[in-house]
Amino acid sequence: MKIICKQENLIKGLNKVSHLTGKNFNLPILNNILFKAEKGNIEISATNLEIGVKTQIRGKVEGEGRITVPAKIITDYINLINSDKNIDLEEVSGELNVMSEDWQTKIKTNPADDYPLIPEVKGGKKYKIKLNEFKQALNAVVFAASFDEARPELTGILFNFKGKNLILAATNSYRLAEKIIELEEEVKEEKIIVPLRSVQELSRVMLDMENEFFTIDFEDTQVKFDFEETVVISRLIEGDYPDYKQVVPANFNTEVEIETNELIKAVKAASLFAKTGIFDVTLEFINAAVVIKAINSQVGENTIKIKTEQKGGNVVVVFNYKFLLDGLNNINSNKTRIFINSAANPIVFRPAGEEKYMYLVMPIKQ
Repeated sequence: MKIICKQENLIKGLNKVSHLTGKNFNLPILNNILFKAEKGNIEISATNLEIGVKTQIRGKVEGEGRITVPAKIITDYINLINSDKNIDLEEVSGELNVMSEDWQTKIKTNPADDYPLIPEVKGGKKYKIKLNEFKQALNAVVFAASFDEARPELTGILFNFKGKNLILAATNSYRLAEKIIELEEEVKEEKIIVPLRSVQELSRVMLDMENEFFTIDFEDTQVKFDFEETVVISRLIEGDYPDYKQVVPANFNTEVEIETNELIKAVKAASLFAKTGIFDVTLEFINAAVVIKAINSQVGENTIKIKTEQKGGNVVVVFNYKFLLDGLNNINSNKTRIFINSAANPIVFRPAGEEKYMYLVMPIKQ
């Protein structure tokens, strides 16, 4: 294999795939990146057996071939080379020669045949989605997923394709986030559960992408996110996602509308006085105002009052401030609507004037 690339292009590709690699003692080849130069195209890829990322790199192929090299060594080394230089990479007798003017090094390689195959996904679905909307939607739900492997289905994000919508949802039984985004065309209902780590890796890969659209395709056990030059493939979590709609109350005794940023700042201020390990802040919804307060015998106490628009009775609710802020920080509206039944029932937060995002959180029992 012999290729020539700009440092900028090479680094861009390496950064997309190298994050998957690490110290894998059971299968050391997974600490490597696979380089493939075929038919004038340069592709690099990495996998941890649950997630695979493949990306195309701009460059010139002077000799076809396939090799694997340690991800950390080549990524760190290429990052140090001056960014305006061409880099020659040539495999010779089990080593990758890396050359750029006065910079020369040799990196030991491993045979490409030893590298695990990243599966092809040909489910024929091809759901077309706007990239920016999808990025925002993932960020709005991913934090609510569970880390408890006792219920593996909750350690993933639900992708529910229904009508002209893709509904993303995540829950850990104490809180729930749901975001609806529109698809380009109507589809039949299908559901998949994508592992949390795969979604986190997907978010990282998408960070600097500027595509207008991408596609999702899936089959029984695998899903593919296709961004043209870059493809992310992940295994799916087996099983059925719980019917979370059952825990969302149909009616509420109290409805409140409040300035989002004011509430966020007040909760952050109260959090400084929350009890360690409990993270409790109290919200008293009383007569068109909310009083946010926290008391800590070792630190002090804090009280802030904010005017609201309120329908229904007064109620006092205690929240885990971390859970509360996670939801409020994803309310993309100047005002937030809060729906309450009692201090012991789920509380629902929505952006004012918008029904496509819902955040539900269980209060701390007093």
